[in-house]
Amino acid sequence: MSLAVSLAKRSFKPLLLAYPALAIAALCKGPVLTLGFVGVITIAYLLFTKPRKIPSGILNLHPIMGILIIAAVASPYYVWAHQSTHGAFTETFFLRQNLGRVVGAVNHVIRGGGTFP
Repeated sequence: MSLAVSLAKRSFKPLLLAYPALAIAALCKGPVLTLGFVGVITIAYLLFTKPRKIPSGILNLHPIMGILIIAAVASPYYVWAHQSTHGAFTETFFLRQNLGRVVGAVNHVIRGGGTFP
């Protein structure tokens, strides 16, 4: 919502809430899902409200600053988890869970041997 407010009002201040919130979402659900989902919604918003100004709309969100804020908030945990599990966290969380969900390779096993579709 803060991204939309920032775009609608052409204001920088909502971004100071949006990017830390995205970092927390990335910690909860993973960066691939979080940034992909929010990216699609943001592009759709720009497509419907300012179709000719999509590149400038994206630049008004200061994406480099956003990436730096997200990295500054989320990276310490990811580095700690990687080091403390000797890489198992990175393999499971990023490769199997996050990227596996994107390509549809993750099935959840339920008790009794069945799987969710």
